[in-house]
Amino acid sequence: MRADSGGTYEIRYGTGLPGYSTAIARIDAMGADQPTSVSDPVSDAGSSAQADINNALNQAGNEFMLAVTIGSVAGGIVGLVGGCVVGAVIGAIGGCIPGLAIGAALGPIIGSAVVGIPVGIAALVQAYNALHAAGEVSAPVAAQPN
Repeated sequence: MRADSGGTYEIRYGTGLPGYSTAIARIDAMGADQPTSVSDPVSDAGSSAQADINNALNQAGNEFMLAVTIGSVAGGIVGLVGGCVVGAVIGAIGGCIPGLAIGAALGPIIGSAVVGIPVGIAALVQAYNALHAAGEVSAPVAAQPN
């Protein structure tokens, strides 16, 4: 953030990396916001196929990790409650505590796999379809007999 002599402050949002746009918000001394968008000259020139592939894989990775995290949290909660119930029903020494410990250990692992794997596959299929539609990748062509 920087200020000029007229009392206007400038705040830049963005990574500053090539290929990404940067937004600038100018705020005067009275608090009025005057947003403007400045795009990076590199992004206006077009992006390379490798950058598109990297972006698609990064998006698929983000979706996969979000699903794994959600599955881990949900699996942990279900494992805690389910383990406690199973431990109490079995009547093991300590009642619910041994089942709770086992459920808490296995629940996040199972939840991550159950939720993360299908979402990871779907995200990769979506990335491939987007790249294929853009012409970045193409289906393999069968070899022609001579």
